[in-house]
Amino acid sequence: MTPRFATLGLLALAPLLFGTLSGCTPAQVDPTFEAPKGQYATAFDAALETLRDFRFPIDRVDAEAGVITTASKQSSGLASPWDIEQSTPTQEVEDLLALHTRRVRITFESATQSAFANPNEFNAGPVRGRVEAVVDRRYIRGWRLSSSAILHSDFTTDTVASSRGQPQQFDAPLSRDERLEARLASRIRQRLSQANGDSVD
Repeated sequence: MTPRFATLGLLALAPLLFGTLSGCTPAQVDPTFEAPKGQYATAFDAALETLRDFRFPIDRVDAEAGVITTASKQSSGLASPWDIEQSTPTQEVEDLLALHTRRVRITFESATQSAFANPNEFNAGPVRGRVEAVVDRRYIRGWRLSSSAILHSDFTTDTVASSRGQPQQFDAPLSRDERLEARLASRIRQRLSQANGDSVD
């Protein structure tokens, strides 16, 4: 069986293989989590470790500003079963067929007011964390996809883009991944509960 037909066969079986996974999506899409007074450092570490669990490359870690960001992480969906950022069979297939990357930003703020007057106030009261996940699609200029085999695809040269110094490949925001936001926030809440000695269902 050629790779092309093997891929088509895998796509045909995807609904049967993953159809039962839809129930794993959180019923309530909540991208936030909270920590009580004095637990900011614990919440910050829980957020950082959760991103590492999902194998996101960490980009910025700024505890004073209350910000954690990741670099873009690419996944091939069904072709990379070790990646766990997909939440539905549809996402698995989409990531297989298109060049998608995801990046995450987690920000902390006061749970009782709009903003802190200075970073030292993070431990002065309860804090709320918010998870933002964005799906980017990678575009390749001049890519001509072959109708017979993907290996036969080639590229044209965009002289205008080249003269302007524009890259051959670029990422553009496609959508927010609210399911991933909720899953990350849920995992962080679990870590906080375990750190405080609470029981986790």
